[in-house]
Amino acid sequence: MVKGGMVLGSPPKIFNPPQPKNKKRLPRFVVVTIIIFLIVGGAVYWLFYSSFFQIKNVTFTGMTLDNFDQTSLKGQNIFFIKISQIKSEILASHPEISQVKIIRGLPDTLKIVVQPNQASLIWQTNNQQYLVNQKGIAFSQLQGQTDLPLVQDNKNLNIQLGQQVVSPNFIEFIQNFTNKFADAFGFKIVYFAINETIFQVEAVTDHGWFVKLDTTRSVTDQLEALKQLLAVHQDEVHEYADVRVEGKVFFK
Repeated sequence: MVKGGMVLGSPPKIFNPPQPKNKKRLPRFVVVTIIIFLIVGGAVYWLFYSSFFQIKNVTFTGMTLDNFDQTSLKGQNIFFIKISQIKSEILASHPEISQVKIIRGLPDTLKIVVQPNQASLIWQTNNQQYLVNQKGIAFSQLQGQTDLPLVQDNKNLNIQLGQQVVSPNFIEFIQNFTNKFADAFGFKIVYFAINETIFQVEAVTDHGWFVKLDTTRSVTDQLEALKQLLAVHQDEVHEYADVRVEGKVFFK
């Protein structure tokens, strides 16, 4: 249909193209938090739960512990291992050891540094001889010969390895007297005898007589008293010289 020079027909159709939707972005601090969480979580897993830090090797320095169970340590995480507990167990089961140091050798090696005991004297009781360290602890039975001072317990009390039989002061007294006696008189102490208490000992000489000593008094003072006695009465000492009382010397 034409009207007034115009063509009339159906109205035009309208097309509205879809508008792109605005995507909501996560806040920056949330993104950063997630990244940090993933990094920290990964690091924690790597440090504590991966096989990378599981103990695979156990090494010893100083001495080897033949009966030590290494298998109980292998496979454990090197950061979770209880160092103090292992040290206590080793010291309790190995009286021949003085000190233990355990080092974490990253990533998978446990280093055990062992310091063996050093013998200071021999303790004899019940026909058995034991090595005693500077702390007074019996840590091993004597094997072979040694020139260490010998202390004989005439009461024959039973002892066990790892037991403290005397005090460190007693050990020091015996060592000092042994060394200074030989220097002062030119003959030797064969052994020390204990009859009742470690505060009173008898130092048996290779001349057949002995010296009665008080282990709570000065070694120097008692040696000086003995020196003065022997300077005048050496030929008269046949059984003993008693220097336990300050200012007096008894002899027979």
